Amino acid sequence: MNRRIIRDEIDINFKSKEIGLLSPKTSGFHPINLEWINNTDTVNPLCLTKFQMDKKNNLNIFNNYKCKNNLNDYKKNLYIPIIGLESSDLLNVYSIDSIDSLYEWINENLDKLLLPTINRILNCWIRVNYETLKNYNNYLEKIYFKIFVFIFKDKIIEDETTIKKDIKNYIDYWINKNSVDEFNLNLLNDLNQYIIKKFLNKKM
Repeated sequence: MNRRIIRDEIDINFKSKEIGLLSPKTSGFHPINLEWINNTDTVNPLCLTKFQMDKKNNLNIFNNYKCKNNLNDYKKNLYIPIIGLESSDLLNVYSIDSIDSLYEWINENLDKLLLPTINRILNCWIRVNYETLKNYNNYLEKIYFKIFVFIFKDKIIEDETTIKKDIKNYIDYWINKNSVDEFNLNLLNDLNQYIIKKFLNKKM
């Protein structure tokens, strides 16, 4: 199967996730989940971090090295609630690293998981690959059409050709209208409202 890799492998240095140092032979609370961390090493410090996924999909909150960015954001992370897992982390949990693996995952889980979960993974994929999707998003048409057939079943299947074309055009429009920095990127919700308004309301 063709595996189109959209984004390079996640950076394993986690520099952007570093919080602060835990000195040798000291202990303290992790500021995010309040886990008590013991650094039993007599020489080397630990670098406390935000939640991070390693190559084996293990969730970690510290690294066994001195922080590389030399910042101490302990109080900042203690006082301000943050989202620990990034979009790329969630994709990594499900081993989704290409548009093909995304399609396979949806095929396997569309009738098993709740739609909000499916949509969350789709939104993560879009956010991680947003710049690429500006020029190449044709595969998303197939994915969203599959979801709409699942949601509406025989209510829209008679308009398959027209709906596929409209989904493609709307995705192009939506990608260009929005930006990756927007807090709420929800293509399924926006597209759903469009489909209902244009196709289903006419039948009522």
